[in-house]
Amino acid sequence: MQLDKGVPDAHRYTFKGESDEIPDVEAGDVIVEILVDKHKKFTRKGADLVYHADITLLEALGGFDMVIEHLDKRKIQVKTKPAQIIKPGELKTVKECGMHFFNSPYRFGNLFIQFNIVFPEKVNEDQKSQLCKVI
Repeated sequence: MQLDKGVPDAHRYTFKGESDEIPDVEAGDVIVEILVDKHKKFTRKGADLVYHADITLLEALGGFDMVIEHLDKRKIQVKTKPAQIIKPGELKTVKECGMHFFNSPYRFGNLFIQFNIVFPEKVNEDQKSQLCKVI
């Protein structure tokens, strides 16, 4: 069975008259319901995808260059602009790198990257001093 690109969760396909046949009895329909598995890094919102990325405090303040492996195994490079600071929960958009639109396979949703900043457990006096110089 070939699924349509971008098929949504809980979508049903009906195959008329395809159930087992019994002599002198009309064959019934076969109904297949699509259940999409959850992913640990991606969340689907229609044709859009949200990727949940952990970055360090240093990366949030000083920038980063990361490669995300998409669901179809493509590699997508994401990096900050010079002097860009990422705030907790901030979203970055990668246009047209989401899922196919259902029934419109040549159009794509967006990929949103949601950042979770992982803070250090503790800061020693030397690190604290260096932070104060930066601020």
